[in-house]
Amino acid sequence: MAAVLRAAGFLIVTLYDEYGDAESKIADPVLIYDCGLKGRVLLTGDQDLVFTWAKEIAEARIAVFVTTNNNEGPKQWGPRIIAAQRDMVRELGRRTKPFTGRISTGGRITQVRLYEGTEWRTITTARKTHLTPASTKPDLNPPSFKVVVPILRSIAPNPVLASRYGHPRQARRAGNG
Repeated sequence: MAAVLRAAGFLIVTLYDEYGDAESKIADPVLIYDCGLKGRVLLTGDQDLVFTWAKEIAEARIAVFVTTNNNEGPKQWGPRIIAAQRDMVRELGRRTKPFTGRISTGGRITQVRLYEGTEWRTITTARKTHLTPASTKPDLNPPSFKVVVPILRSIAPNPVLASRYGHPRQARRAGNG
């Protein structure tokens, strides 16, 4: 996944890049606070993370982008995340952190959860797809910006750290390495 996103202009730092073999021992709250300290945005396929660690996300004041499922692999999700670049940058520019954004199978940010005071509020965003129905290739030109993603580390001025997608053993298991 990291290679696919890097080829599309994302500046990616995976957990493996950041922590080496210790990456499997890094707990989600530690990763969340680390993203906050380093000004990174978190990209993950773990839908439960945004609910389980909502307090930590709010305290770290980060943005988290999460895919709607984690079982289709990088061949499907790579193009979807690439197609969602514009939406990600738009949300980062218009929202105050902390917030979470949901990346749909159509390559859009379709839902945003905003932290307001002591509660999270969910809003629905774009509905149209950035992907053509017959393929997984984006039907738009991605904007020119650099993103680092546990896979994203930095979007626009905000680094993004992408989730555990970047570990070499996982790439081999998924048939991509």
